[in-house]
Amino acid sequence: MQWLACIPEMQWLACIPEMQWLACIPEMQWLACIPEMQWLACIPDMQWLACIPDMQWLACIPDMQWLACIPDMQWLACIPEMQWLACILEMQWLACIPEMQWLACIPEMQWLACIP
Repeated sequence: MQWLACIPEMQWLACIPEMQWLACIPEMQWLACIPEMQWLACIPDMQWLACIPDMQWLACIPDMQWLACIPDMQWLACIPEMQWLACILEMQWLACIPEMQWLACIPEMQWLACIP
């Protein structure tokens, strides 16, 4: 886990409650690629993050701090093959949708990434 040392100003990691679940994320080195990832510590009850399959793609989302603004965002883990989310440009607006859990109910919702 030497890669952990590559995370800049990683003191914020200590703010994550009950962070043992981090160890469940497979090949989690990609976490170190997320720029200014301190905001991750702001996500409430973030253990669900470990449930996202092949979650390396998360690091591809530009300026992904806005993710922490989504209320009760555990439902995100319910979206099947959610890698396509990383293809949505300037997707910060997603965080403005009230009670957006319903998004996870849209079948084959990859088409969302095609909306300019």
